[in-house]
Amino acid sequence: LTIDSQGNVNTSNSVNSDGGGGGMSSFKMGIDSTGVISTNDPTSTTRLNLASNKFIAVGTGESAGDESLYFMVKSGSGFQQSDLQGTWRMQDLVHQGKSGNANENVWQRANVSISSTGAATVSSGLASNGSGTTGWTVAPFNFVLNSQGTVTATLNPTFYGVLTADKNLMIAMYTNGNGSIGLSFFVKTGSTDLSNADLTGLWRTNFLAISDIYWGRALTAFNTSGLGSITQITQSNGTRPNSSIQFSLANNGILTSNEWGAEGGFQTFGGIMSLDKNLMIGTLTQDRVVQPHPTLVIWIK
Repeated sequence: LTIDSQGNVNTSNSVNSDGGGGGMSSFKMGIDSTGVISTNDPTSTTRLNLASNKFIAVGTGESAGDESLYFMVKSGSGFQQSDLQGTWRMQDLVHQGKSGNANENVWQRANVSISSTGAATVSSGLASNGSGTTGWTVAPFNFVLNSQGTVTATLNPTFYGVLTADKNLMIAMYTNGNGSIGLSFFVKTGSTDLSNADLTGLWRTNFLAISDIYWGRALTAFNTSGLGSITQITQSNGTRPNSSIQFSLANNGILTSNEWGAEGGFQTFGGIMSLDKNLMIGTLTQDRVVQPHPTLVIWIK
């Protein structure tokens, strides 16, 4: 996407997991003073939130009838392979796609250690179906970063990732050999002094749940003890009453919780806070009793 100062958007090199074009055309976007981005289509449900660092925007809505989680990463230049070096926390959502196997609908989490040459090792893998991560091997493989911030992986030729300008977040998509499709967020770790007080403030929340696919968005206001008040909840399958959530933030940025209203879904929750403390990404299973809905949630301060 190329966006001019008036919000006019031109698209190029658009592809999708079916192997064709992404179906995107030129359109116009606008942004308000709170960082909410919308299009010039008055019937569109799509809304994105620009992060305070202005490197990424994340949102939800519908495209051609499909429930969607959107993200945009501002491009950069001058990246070097060694920019990937470090330990990253992966949050991953996989949809069955063309595999036709509902068991492929999973969230996945893992630690990913990357050397200065791009050699990567996955450890501490966990998936919502109770197994280790699927599609990610514990054997070393390589990430390759070009000067424009695009990342590929020797593990999977379809893997396409983008590194943010601050070099602390990588967002990627891929297709597995069985036809399932994945969306991955890699958050660089290294914090040692975080606490619940770092949650304090208002966060814009977006999530995508799969199995019966639906998106949701809300505002979450956390106090200094990690208690969050969730309001203005809107989902593609209907509105929800206000709720609350208690988070616990470890000094290394790992987020846990033991509740999700009456659903109990946040008992399965695991998340990570970004190094700049303005982004949180997590996964959980909603509606476990009725039907498991693996879910990816993103909070932007």
